[in-house]
Amino acid sequence: KARSPTGLLTVQIGKMECGQFVGKVKPDKDVERMARKFKLDDHVTSRLMELKVWRQRNGEEDRATKDLERVEYHLRFAKRPNALCTLLVG
Repeated sequence: KARSPTGLLTVQIGKMECGQFVGKVKPDKDVERMARKFKLDDHVTSRLMELKVWRQRNGEEDRATKDLERVEYHLRFAKRPNALCTLLVG
């Protein structure tokens, strides 16, 4: 939820210009599995999907997989998986 719609729009246009913007993406089976396993909320799940799609678009398929493995490793030991995942992914 944005404090200022104009500010949000400006940020999103900036992301589009830099090539960082990721629109609506198809659900990824690995991310969905992780979200169910650790009971992650929708915001965190969508950020994980955005991360994976962004890596794949940049030709870093193996790095996308490694990122998810690292996040899952850390979530195994977390008391609050949602909070940790928000810190790790953004």
